[in-house]
Amino acid sequence: MNVNLKPIEIVYTGNISYGRWKTLAQVAEFLAVINSDYTKAILNIYSQNTINTEIDRAININKASYFRGSVSYNEVKKILNKADIVLHVESFENKYANATRLSFSTKIIDCMESGSCIMAIGPENLSSISYLKNNNCALVATDAQEINQLILTVIESPNVITQKAAALYEFAKKNHDIKTIQNMLDNDFKSLLN
Repeated sequence: MNVNLKPIEIVYTGNISYGRWKTLAQVAEFLAVINSDYTKAILNIYSQNTINTEIDRAININKASYFRGSVSYNEVKKILNKADIVLHVESFENKYANATRLSFSTKIIDCMESGSCIMAIGPENLSSISYLKNNNCALVATDAQEINQLILTVIESPNVITQKAAALYEFAKKNHDIKTIQNMLDNDFKSLLN
């Protein structure tokens, strides 16, 4: 592999509470392993959460992962637009997974609007993870054991990034574009009146 290639930029923007930081730490640890000879991918984490020493050590790993702190919403949009992969994570710990099971993060919509590839990591029974997996519009790991393989797939076949980004674009255009939805509703109302 060509060591002069630009590393893949993976970006996480959002809340690191509810055990999400532990999932981010697992991603960071594996990036540190695969970046041992040269940097293949970097994880940049942006969050308004404050971090303690334990979290800092877990997610700030030189040449693998960096906690960048808080940025404005407008800056988040720019960061997501420039990223190769935007990351959505949930915790695999039962107490946190149960607390977030039915929530659907607005960050997913921000990720969809970015035009970047989404990588989603978390239990399959969480609504946000199952939504992305069932609609085949993201790279998804639903088991902690799958994370490393998912990252390796991206490193070894970077074309999967553009393929999933294109699939996400088509899905978002069909299901989340306001004009498309308005046209569908308009057509439905017209058919009801006929």
